[in-house]
Amino acid sequence: MGWEETFNAISDWIILTDTEGFVIKTNKAGEKFTGLSYPEMVGKLCCQLIHESEESIAKCPMQEMIRTGQSASLEVLLADGKWVAVTVEPLKDKNDNIIATIHIIRDIVPQKRTEETLEYSERKFKSIFKHANDAITYLDSSGKILDVNDKVSEIFGKPKEEIINKHFTKLGIFSAKDIPEYIRLFKSILTGDEQTVTIQIKNTKGKKLFLECSTALIKSDNEPPVIMVISRDVTERIHAEKTLQNRRSICKECVGL
Repeated sequence: MGWEETFNAISDWIILTDTEGFVIKTNKAGEKFTGLSYPEMVGKLCCQLIHESEESIAKCPMQEMIRTGQSASLEVLLADGKWVAVTVEPLKDKNDNIIATIHIIRDIVPQKRTEETLEYSERKFKSIFKHANDAITYLDSSGKILDVNDKVSEIFGKPKEEIINKHFTKLGIFSAKDIPEYIRLFKSILTGDEQTVTIQIKNTKGKKLFLECSTALIKSDNEPPVIMVISRDVTERIHAEKTLQNRRSICKECVGL
């Protein structure tokens, strides 16, 4: 296979232009991108073919390359809604003068779709995290709080700024006698022992609350492990259960059991 056959077999669109941007040569991929034949493309400005414009676009990679003498790239949304990555390389003579440019245009639609899907998932997660009815807390392996949602602030009676980056034992919401047990539980969670426990706190407003906490250890290949704690205020349920238990005890006493 000769160089021209190889040139035309490349799936990326490759354009050779002069320093003014007029097309000298292009491979077959250009026909797929533009719908034009080879003779129709030669002699046109690169901006006419790529952007359907008579003038260079803002942050034009060719203009940047001419200015710096170095390769320049830009992701561009075409008129037909297709995303491409445009990279412009200088072609220099033996005296290091730019005598022509090489444009490489790559279809990045699949990449953009993946990015959009990930961005959508991230936005959805952030919305769920922020507006969840349950309190969600992330801690590092030392016990320092990395992030909390709005419900945590509401339950603890503290703004996020007074919670994040603090060790969970330093929040001032736990009884001193309970802290050793909570530290033991935390160490157990770090070993992968996921648990659901009920704890008691006293928030900054002086209100005693019971929280049902579900825990999970989140591991990643490239990141340190993180502990997620999902807490639900079950104070009313606990009080109702105690009231019911007291009534049952009273009933038993009344019937002599």
